[in-house]
Amino acid sequence: MAAKKATEISIFKKAELEAAALPKLEVTSMAHMIANLIRANVLEGRKNVLEQRAVIDTLHKKPQWDRVERIEIVVTKLLGMNAAIPAPMAGDKDLAAKVARMWELRGYLLPLAEMLSSMNLLPQPDVAKIRRGRGSLNGANDVVAIIALLNKHDAAVCKYLGPVTPAMLVEGVEIGEALGLKLLPKAAKKPSPVTKEQRDAQLQRDRLFTILDRDYDHTWRLGALVFGRDVDTKVPAMMSRVAGKRTPKA
Repeated sequence: MAAKKATEISIFKKAELEAAALPKLEVTSMAHMIANLIRANVLEGRKNVLEQRAVIDTLHKKPQWDRVERIEIVVTKLLGMNAAIPAPMAGDKDLAAKVARMWELRGYLLPLAEMLSSMNLLPQPDVAKIRRGRGSLNGANDVVAIIALLNKHDAAVCKYLGPVTPAMLVEGVEIGEALGLKLLPKAAKKPSPVTKEQRDAQLQRDRLFTILDRDYDHTWRLGALVFGRDVDTKVPAMMSRVAGKRTPKA
């Protein structure tokens, strides 16, 4: 037991060092994400990909299994850090709910757009540009941009939308445009009710979340090798609410 604990500490320390070394502009905010939903989805994706390890080893030259394996440790530590930080925008529950739903819709729409671009049904440069966005404001803009692309190329893509419904597209535009008016760019100066210590704690959390996000992206790419178009079911987006059986919380 002691050896296992020491190993977990060593793995987490390495992730912490990677997080601390991230350039600040590359840090992704976790402020408006639903922590327990993230945990359920990343553990589900991790489990499903690790079950296919032998097959993936024959398809990928250098799969980084350490990044997949440490997801459970990182997300557990992350939830503890997040719980210790006062939730931002506590006085605006409607805005927080809209941001959470926006990330959920983006989790459906971006993989769909990437699949359609790989089929040459959407312009690949346009989709790649959307993928580079960071933060809640960029996320809201991403949702609007993806839906605009889908509408522009409706004749080519309409039969490939799968579970994405017209109602979801209408909702996405409404939420994306509403958040575009309410959220400030990261560069904008805005008052904060939290102390310097709390802001530092938020940044530390966001740095670790960025590592988790990158590790899970690598996990998704490994999953795509064996699951193909079903990858988003087997390796669900962090904010997805439609994944299969959840991994129970320890």
